[in-house]
Amino acid sequence: MNDNKVLELFGNPSQKTKGINWQKVIQNQWCPFANTKCFKVRKSQPEISIGTCTVRYGKAGKDVIICPNRLLERKQVFTDCVHLLTLHELGNEFHIVPEVSIPGGSIDYFLVSAKGGKVRDFVAIEFQTLDTTGTVWPERQRVLKSLYMRAEFDFAHLENAHIGDAMHFHSYKLNESGAAWRLELESRVSTDAEGIAKCLGLQAETKIELEVIVAELEKKMSANTILTLGPSPIAPIEQMPTD
Repeated sequence: MNDNKVLELFGNPSQKTKGINWQKVIQNQWCPFANTKCFKVRKSQPEISIGTCTVRYGKAGKDVIICPNRLLERKQVFTDCVHLLTLHELGNEFHIVPEVSIPGGSIDYFLVSAKGGKVRDFVAIEFQTLDTTGTVWPERQRVLKSLYMRAEFDFAHLENAHIGDAMHFHSYKLNESGAAWRLELESRVSTDAEGIAKCLGLQAETKIELEVIVAELEKKMSANTILTLGPSPIAPIEQMPTD
């Protein structure tokens, strides 16, 4: 029985020792979800991508996604938000616009309904995964060796998802699919503007002008950001090196 704590390495199930050229996988350092070289590198060895997507972590043995680009599988996280575009109309295009700067920070992705290059509706999407890269590195090395040789926030008030709410939380899990893992939606909850402030311990007075967001989205929309049903890649999330 394989007891590796690293479940996925460069998108491949670590327990699968047959049918995968692990030496080539490690040399290529390629992320199949973002269709680019894995961005997770060590500060001390930036030329080496770590490649850990998912780990079994903690005493309870929970399966934890530690890379945000792992959530790009099948673009499921984006299609699961289409119903929130309440102003979307037939004939509009869907765009996925990455890394949009707004006053006070940056949003990972916006799912946009647009027509004629103009925004009709949008949903801001922020990815959140647990980063245990540092503690996983030694385990990652043990996995490679074996393959080669053979609470700051208050969420108590959140309720079942309602379309009209301003913020929605989608939780995903990985289900075993043969020898691999498949990303699937597990639960949904939501809250209104007042609830957002309560989550973050803020006053519900800070406002970001809608025109600012729309202008930024329309500036970044292009043929490359259109959401398609084929295998075309989504721009990955870039992060700083970790150790």
